[in-house]
Amino acid sequence: MSESLRHSVLSGLFWSLLQNWGGRLVTFILFTILARLLGPRDFGVFAAAVAVISILEIFVEQGLGDALIQKEHVSLELLNTTFLLNLTLSIVLVSLLVAFAPLVAALMKVPQLTNILRVACISTLINAFGFCQQAMYRRNFAYRWLALRFLIATAISGIVGVAVAYAGGGAWSLVAQVVCASLINVGLLWAKPQWKLSARFDFREGATLLRFSSNILGMRILDFGNTRFIEIFIAATLGPTVLGIYAVGVRIYQISMQLLSSAILDVAHSGFSRLAKDREKFNLAYYKATTISATLAVPCFVLLATVAPELCISLFGQKWANSAQVLTPMALLGAVQVIQFYNGASFNALGMPVVTLAINLVKIAFTAFSLWITLGSDLDHMVVAFAIAQALVTPLNFYLAKRKLGIDLGRLFKNVYPVFLACGVMAGAVIMCRSFLSHHELSIYVKFPALLGVGAGVYLALLILFIKKNYLEVLNVFELRRHSPA
Repeated sequence: MSESLRHSVLSGLFWSLLQNWGGRLVTFILFTILARLLGPRDFGVFAAAVAVISILEIFVEQGLGDALIQKEHVSLELLNTTFLLNLTLSIVLVSLLVAFAPLVAALMKVPQLTNILRVACISTLINAFGFCQQAMYRRNFAYRWLALRFLIATAISGIVGVAVAYAGGGAWSLVAQVVCASLINVGLLWAKPQWKLSARFDFREGATLLRFSSNILGMRILDFGNTRFIEIFIAATLGPTVLGIYAVGVRIYQISMQLLSSAILDVAHSGFSRLAKDREKFNLAYYKATTISATLAVPCFVLLATVAPELCISLFGQKWANSAQVLTPMALLGAVQVIQFYNGASFNALGMPVVTLAINLVKIAFTAFSLWITLGSDLDHMVVAFAIAQALVTPLNFYLAKRKLGIDLGRLFKNVYPVFLACGVMAGAVIMCRSFLSHHELSIYVKFPALLGVGAGVYLALLILFIKKNYLEVLNVFELRRHSPA
């Protein structure tokens, strides 16, 4: 990797981490406040709306952002064409949702969803104005402004949401937060644009871009089926209150996934794309990135699963205790997923999104089967079956990484298996500590940090003493960041 590209990637990684860590931590704090102010039904109604609107956003964006990043040369005409396509699709699809909102609410058996959908989908129309700008920021490794923009929008929209909740707005407080965040995010993107809109278009080049993005679109549709369709399924079969319990438990998993992996993957797609023509350097970057992510992220997910009961009650209150039954299997799934996320970024960077598409196709088949066999069961059984179905695709994922990317699975296993062993020891230490503390009448606010401290301390000690190679890899990344310009 050239010195300039290395600095760009490290700088991008730093600001992307700031956006994800800073922004998501602020989001999580605001989410915690809202969870204490609102009930499971309010969260369930809003979660059902978000699931529907997420489908719209997939079709509006079309995967064109990633296609712009991957493309070697991007002209002004192509950017204008992409912008026009995104905006046109958003107008058409939002109009259709507004018209058919009562039908969607009836199918999901959530009558109050109609008006929520009609207002919340405005965020999709607003976001369409920012897709191209955001893609160009990412392409140019200009993550600093993306991070600051996200932090500002998150803080202001969060305050708006909390204010509406205090005023008794219920689920509308969450709608207000989302729409406000979209307005601020897009406004700040255009305040410092990476390109300026004009009337020059290139529809032929746009069609070429669509051919690449169509594979990404298909992948995201299947990914929605894998990750978000369960929310629609729960709303229709178990009701919005149960969906609210699920939404809070899975939200902790989702935020953790964003904190620990999304920032790195965001930069990885851009960085891997630049190394695509040098397979040896590409593979070295893959091994290092996967090893570092496993060392940092896997223990976090395992610890999260182990302390889930205490975490949910401490943060959200006793009314959300059942959310722990969602968080535990989903966090364990996260520990498995985080080591394979670079596979998808690698396939896309090398122009092989069809491979990721095939993996997701298999995954959605497993997911559909898991929901079918748990139809009529309670939430706990449904979530466990769902997590197992998602994890079962892991062998196929790495088999294709070996075939298509030339990854040495033996070398990769050698790098990551000590992490999983250390995590097993860490989980055992936490369980033993919980058993010891159960004999003492202690507040949950004492038990939770005690369990967290024991788990983190045990893993860190094992890392320093027995997994020195991984430990040094992590230290090296932070040392490089310290000497790299932001």
